[in-house]
Amino acid sequence: MEALILNELPKTVPFAEHVGVALTQANATGGAGSLDQRREIENHIKSVHAGALFTLAETTAAGELTALLFNKITKLIIVVSSAEVAFMKKARGKIEAVAEVRATLDEVNASLENSGTAEFDAKVNLTDEDDDTVAEITFRFHARNLT
Repeated sequence: MEALILNELPKTVPFAEHVGVALTQANATGGAGSLDQRREIENHIKSVHAGALFTLAETTAAGELTALLFNKITKLIIVVSSAEVAFMKKARGKIEAVAEVRATLDEVNASLENSGTAEFDAKVNLTDEDDDTVAEITFRFHARNLT
């Protein structure tokens, strides 16, 4: 399952593939990904653009969510409803992202069964090659049953 998610998830979001997001972990206990700095995703100060960092973080969180909800993922619509972003340092070089969904499968399933929707958070920490945090992003996800 994890290999399938790692290979196929970025292809389902063409922008993530365009940016160059590479998922390295996607299971029910965590998600991880990386992004190599290159000219096409730099900003005016020659660091990784905030939009590219956001895309890396969102895709990394989606990897964990896909693994967590794998048995019902085709029966759900999941979108980001809000995000809180904190930038700490210019992002240069290879950027690594680690995601943590802050809900259990049982909590999400219970909410989906009771109301047909679920809201939950995922926190993503982005670090540079020196292991310094360059950004932290907390996403609020909204999921609903298709039927």
